[in-house]
Amino acid sequence: MLSCSAAGTSLVLGGCRHLMQGGWRPKKRWRGANSLGMFLYGEKFKGWCGRFNEWDFEVLAKYGFNFVRFPIDYRYLTKKGGPWNEPGDEETKALDRGVEFARKRGIHVQVCFHRIPGFTVAGYDHEKYDLFKDKEALDAACAYWRFLARRYRDISNDEMSFNLFNEPNEDYCKGQYPRIARALIKAIREEDPKRFIMLDGLSSRGVYLPVSELNDIPNIGWAGRGYHPMSVSHYGSKYAPVSSGKPVWPLDPDAPSGTFSAKSRTKDFAPFELLDLPPCRVEVSLLRVATCATMRATADGKVMVEKAIVPDEKSPEWKNVAVDPKWHNKIGEWQGKLVVELPEGARKLTLENVKGEWAVPGTITVVSSDGAKRTEIKPIRNFDMPHQFTQRFRGWTAEKCFLPVDEKGRDVARRYPDDSREYLYRTHFKYWDEVVSTGCVTMAGEFGVLNHTPHAMVLDFFEAYLKLWKERDMGWAIWNIGGENGFFNSGRKDVAYEDSDGKKLDRKMLELLQRY
Repeated sequence: MLSCSAAGTSLVLGGCRHLMQGGWRPKKRWRGANSLGMFLYGEKFKGWCGRFNEWDFEVLAKYGFNFVRFPIDYRYLTKKGGPWNEPGDEETKALDRGVEFARKRGIHVQVCFHRIPGFTVAGYDHEKYDLFKDKEALDAACAYWRFLARRYRDISNDEMSFNLFNEPNEDYCKGQYPRIARALIKAIREEDPKRFIMLDGLSSRGVYLPVSELNDIPNIGWAGRGYHPMSVSHYGSKYAPVSSGKPVWPLDPDAPSGTFSAKSRTKDFAPFELLDLPPCRVEVSLLRVATCATMRATADGKVMVEKAIVPDEKSPEWKNVAVDPKWHNKIGEWQGKLVVELPEGARKLTLENVKGEWAVPGTITVVSSDGAKRTEIKPIRNFDMPHQFTQRFRGWTAEKCFLPVDEKGRDVARRYPDDSREYLYRTHFKYWDEVVSTGCVTMAGEFGVLNHTPHAMVLDFFEAYLKLWKERDMGWAIWNIGGENGFFNSGRKDVAYEDSDGKKLDRKMLELLQRY
């Protein structure tokens, strides 16, 4: 199961009842989209990025949405001819125009540094300095936020909020997120003491959770995401390390879920355990492997098989081997199998990655010793924290041959129906229950599904999230309006589009969003 302390920083489990003491909150739940006018920076993006398109705001207003988030790259604000850490008035006028486009239509605008000095989740273009280590980066980040806080301090919270920076990740932060967040909030509040500020929850393997160390700060809210599991939302992505297997939704709540992450690499390490197996042969396939996965299989503690599995573009055992553009490591699809013969009397088979980076589990096939019976375990193909990695064999004729076991070895009671909303609750939303119960402003700052996932599956995935957000009075913002996640010009091949002002409208997706 997911551990609420897995991220290495105390997450919200208590002590947050005072969050709403005198805090501002929006009059209506935020529902809208991200507008990407200043999102990507560089020569190849000059044709469409660097300014906001008024059409985005016309669409949001026309269809009844009240919120827009600006994920911006700080370099658009950098003073031309000046040092990298100095914002300029002239350079910020494009942002001013976007703000005014939203305000004149009654749409709340939230400004977020998607790239802030010293940090970006876009691994293809790293910063010179590290926000979590280098004073130069933190000083620059504070300077940019002071500049915007001063520039917009006469705009009310009803019209504008700030989102500190995008998707802090414990792999980068190393426990420094509270310190950095406090410094940035202090810089803002020195210029604009009443400004409402959203903080992105700390990410650990795809789940974003509020951080309890920051609960004493007044007038803040928490933002999560709606991408879990990434095997659905990021299927077909060039930049996210998800499986090459076809997306599956709804997911079986009893199925094991997670990734074989190496012991040395992450605190999220968990072995895959199969209990009460009869004598059998177990065959393990891996969909994708990064750099190396040293897979070890033990039977009641005795090593049966150990193999270092390394992507090799020259070997017939490998397909689609390439260097990942984000993480800069070699990733490939292994065509082989790890085969384990489980002897008579062994009761527990343990599978683990003891050295290397990560591997995405494929199918685990269990064959009886006489070869007459067989069953398959198909783990949910996530790059998230391990979930229900311990499974007990229930017999060859059981409805489900394997069902999950908790950390104390007890059978997990099936308290929930087998549907998508309950899967999301168990693996994600329950960790937001307490902060939501305080009345703190909460939302999903981003969600979406790429256009490779089947449309019917996308709509079902969206509705599961949208219902859960509405039940909790949480806001949301789809990643984009027009584009591969959006409801205009998405490029999906299985959608009956309508023509709308010269653009292709996905009416079903739009109407689903409008309902929630």
